[in-house]
Amino acid sequence: MKFQLTPGVLTALSDGSYVLASEVYDWIGTPGQSATTTPIGAFIFKLDASGTLTSFDSGTTWQRVNWNDEQGSPTNVIAFDGGFAVFSQEYRTATWEVTLYNNNGTLITTNIQSNTVHNMGTQSYHAVDVGAMDKETHSGLAWYINGYLAASATAYDNGTDLVFVFPDGSGGLSQVTISKTTGELTSDVTDSGITVPQGGQLYNPRIVPDGAGGYDITYSVLFDSNPVDDDRIGYVVGDIYQIGLNAGPAPVLPTVTDAHIAITSTPGGADGMTYKVGDTVTAVWDNSASGDANTSAVTSVTMDFSQFGGSTSATAYDDGTHGDAIAGDGKFTAQYTVTAGALDHVAGRNVAVTVTAANHTSTTTADSTGLTVDSTAPVLTSSTPQDNGGSIATGANLTLTFSEDVLAGSGHITLVNESDSSQNKVIDITDSSQVSISGNTVTIDPTTDLAAGANYHVQIDSTALHDTAGNDYAGISSSAGLNFTTVSASTVDPSIVVFDLTTGQSSDHNGRVFDANTAYTIYIQVNSSYNSTLAGLDSNEMWSGAQNLGADDKIVLVGTGSDVQGRYGDPVMTMRHGGNSVNWLAGFSISFSSYNVAGVDASGKFSRDGNNVDLWNGTWTVNPNEDNGFAQAYLKEMPAGVLTSQGLAMP
Repeated sequence: MKFQLTPGVLTALSDGSYVLASEVYDWIGTPGQSATTTPIGAFIFKLDASGTLTSFDSGTTWQRVNWNDEQGSPTNVIAFDGGFAVFSQEYRTATWEVTLYNNNGTLITTNIQSNTVHNMGTQSYHAVDVGAMDKETHSGLAWYINGYLAASATAYDNGTDLVFVFPDGSGGLSQVTISKTTGELTSDVTDSGITVPQGGQLYNPRIVPDGAGGYDITYSVLFDSNPVDDDRIGYVVGDIYQIGLNAGPAPVLPTVTDAHIAITSTPGGADGMTYKVGDTVTAVWDNSASGDANTSAVTSVTMDFSQFGGSTSATAYDDGTHGDAIAGDGKFTAQYTVTAGALDHVAGRNVAVTVTAANHTSTTTADSTGLTVDSTAPVLTSSTPQDNGGSIATGANLTLTFSEDVLAGSGHITLVNESDSSQNKVIDITDSSQVSISGNTVTIDPTTDLAAGANYHVQIDSTALHDTAGNDYAGISSSAGLNFTTVSASTVDPSIVVFDLTTGQSSDHNGRVFDANTAYTIYIQVNSSYNSTLAGLDSNEMWSGAQNLGADDKIVLVGTGSDVQGRYGDPVMTMRHGGNSVNWLAGFSISFSSYNVAGVDASGKFSRDGNNVDLWNGTWTVNPNEDNGFAQAYLKEMPAGVLTSQGLAMP
């Protein structure tokens, strides 16, 4: 036969079912004769939405909450979203205990308690100790009229935690917060501030929200008419009170301040201030006596490096390993190594530190160092020639354009001749005579021309170029990364020589030596606009043998699609030639106020508005243009096919 010695508490759960909690024990035998009883304990029973007894996930309709060997210990239940908490009392010590369950009866609380039970030895169960009330008062109350006046406790849900309110050992009511997810205490026990008349004992607290963010509490004050009567034959008198209650004790949070979070590592960026790919960021939180000095035990410290590209928080250690300097000095260290990502010179990056204390509360604080991170390496976005380009001039420059500004590192750029390795061009990235870098553009101008009619591919060492933070360009190691084919030697017209002063290139045939037996047409191309600069020729682009030039040759000034302009915006209108020079002039009219726009002298010095470029070595003996008129010596644009015939443009 099952006896219930304290009033049961029926509570509706969030899933629509119910749970009944009560102190019970089993009595087996015939009334008036000897019987066998099991020890008292708190039990819970499951009922469905209709009130019919049903089973927990364990398969039983009941579960034991705790073990007690006397009756009269109070039990109460509060439901919250997804679960419920059972508040009971260990009879002998009058200690309040809390056990949290999910709606299906599975345990949330993991802490294990034990109790010595009459005729049963030591028994274990799951609960967390909260605090005790006065043992003698509890004993007296518990035995009055089969315990129906036993002191009881209650709780309410403040949205984050449960606030447990219970009669304490000082004759008042205390309160403490309990995590709904772990079943552990999240604050210290605090006095509610409620006082009672001398000789009274608080019991039976009941709490309801007051609608304004606080709570009202009703409670009774009990007086024993004969407090010295050990047989407890007196009677009970009492009064009921109501008082406003705040939202409960605030959890004691760990202290974590920006002042005691430090980034101790040094950025590896080329500028000395930026963290780049491969750099390790080391963060330290100081919890020593000279730091945040938390008195409550710290159970875990994590650091959030997401602003540096980290996807998960890193555990911080105070164990002398994992980057930590000294074990047990109160300084917790975590590290993160920057990996390739999307942060391109982003400033204001900080580390956030989360500290969790033994009461399961936590505090998160970010430092305010404001670091700079660049996790983006340069990427090749375009090239001239393009990949798989054909008919490329043997003297053409290789231009590489990147996603961001780059700087020279160490290593080489190699132009690999796929059929004759002796024709490879191995160029040191720091060789300024062959490599120039401006912003995000790298120009390679080999000292000698490439072989004609050859297949080439480009190789770039992975250390040759890097961005301003020091992130290396990955380079090109594959023979299929960037390929091109040079123009065939058979397509070059040997009677034409082009000096392209818009690109700094010249025709490449006959060893760049003028032949006395060839009648040359020499094109000098400039930008039609007056305020443009001349692109100079490297020494390997200059021609020689100018003494072989003569009357059967001609020199033509060529624009870029419109009239070549003088400094006042006037077009070239005439040409003059003397023994040692050819000059092109502009003016308001042919006969009025003409002035020199451009000219070339016998030694190959070409001039335009104070800018000079040497085109050849040697000196002509006969002016090539002495028999040529203006119409033969000036063009607004290059004739079709000329640049192609010299391998200076694709067909």
